[in-house]
Amino acid sequence: MFPRFWGLILLLAATSCNTFPELSAIRLPRDPPKPLGAERTVFACCNLRVLDETEITWRNWQSVDEFLPVGTELLLSGGPREYVLRDPRNGRTFNLDIGAPGDDFLEKFVVSSPRSSGDFSPEAREAIEKGVARIGMTRREIYAALGPPHMVGDYDTDAMTLEQIENFDTWVWRRGTFAEKIVVRFSPGMNLVLETEGVHE
Repeated sequence: MFPRFWGLILLLAATSCNTFPELSAIRLPRDPPKPLGAERTVFACCNLRVLDETEITWRNWQSVDEFLPVGTELLLSGGPREYVLRDPRNGRTFNLDIGAPGDDFLEKFVVSSPRSSGDFSPEAREAIEKGVARIGMTRREIYAALGPPHMVGDYDTDAMTLEQIENFDTWVWRRGTFAEKIVVRFSPGMNLVLETEGVHE
């Protein structure tokens, strides 16, 4: 009796998920994160993608449209791996998971001095503002536009510094767990994008 009972329960659950797929997409509201002790001023060194309104992570899913633009002034607290960022303009807060503890990894996301628009070529500024990659951009321009890649070559980047990432010619970002990837290939021995895949504007 009991095996048949539980089998029926499982069947009903599966049927409900298929009949009402929107139920699986329901997310419970989260309380905004609170600052973790003393805060210091930092600036986004790249476009920081925001997932579920509060989450910024080294995995850097590209399926979300919202991002904090490169150069955004923020207040940082916490560490050494998980931080809280607060936007002083509106008080909004974000969780930041940098992947591994240490300032070298934190600098993949925020820096102590703002980057000026003069750091990028005029042709790249529009792409950076849109958060997209284009052929002919440099490594730093691509990084500013898309943020840290999820993988370089066949390796995850959670425990890599920006300098180590820049040593690879193939950078990969994921749009989601099973979604299409964005791939950027740089010309070997040069600092320019040679080819892109999965880029949509």
